[in-house]
Amino acid sequence: MRRRSAPTMVVGGPPGTAVAASSPGRHPSPPRSRRLKSGVLEASAVPRDPASTRAAIRAGDACLRGDDPSQAARHYAVALTALRTGGDKTLLANVYLRLGHANRALGRTLPAVQSYRSALEMSPDHPPTLEALVSLHTAWEEWDYVAKYEERLFKALSDSEKLHDVLLRSGDRWWTLAEDLERAHVRYMIAAKRFPDSRRAAERLADVADAMDRPPATLRSPRGAPKQSGTYPRRQRRTHRIDRTKEAHALG
Repeated sequence: MRRRSAPTMVVGGPPGTAVAASSPGRHPSPPRSRRLKSGVLEASAVPRDPASTRAAIRAGDACLRGDDPSQAARHYAVALTALRTGGDKTLLANVYLRLGHANRALGRTLPAVQSYRSALEMSPDHPPTLEALVSLHTAWEEWDYVAKYEERLFKALSDSEKLHDVLLRSGDRWWTLAEDLERAHVRYMIAAKRFPDSRRAAERLADVADAMDRPPATLRSPRGAPKQSGTYPRRQRRTHRIDRTKEAHALG
């Protein structure tokens, strides 16, 4: 992964660390005497009862919805410090995920990735975190990472009806952003196989099969695909030469 701007926030690191930061309401900044020189909160300096932890998470969610990601990150750091002493791993994953969203909203992409990966350490098959990593690496045009996390997401959702929409979005992503029609074809083919009654999957599969026989200048977007936001330079066009049959059968 290519290097990005240096992180300016260390919340969201591996278990055992959190940023010492002021937080209004129920979670004031701990006294200096209870703060380590490194800026990490001592576990004893943070309320550890479930009610206080839930309150910190709700406060963080409210700040994130209210367009105050910096304050949201502080609340999530408090919650994480409390949960690390024996919290449920799924809940830890959800809080790390929220912290990643807050850091991403602040433009702190490396801490965001660190938070998302910490979430996966707590819950390796956590679909929302995998989707967040797919989105982040798509914005960075790092298609190898996109493919890596997509495959994990497909496996995590293998028994879920959500897999249908995830596969179609994936195909649209590879078609319209990466311009990799081969991989888009695989995604639509898997969707059509797993969901034979899906009209959208059948239409997308027919569209991409048709587009693959067209000159590049005449390629069109798939029918019904939502418009993709953002600008992604097309430097890595068709960098993934794959065995379509092998990938199509990966999910059984």
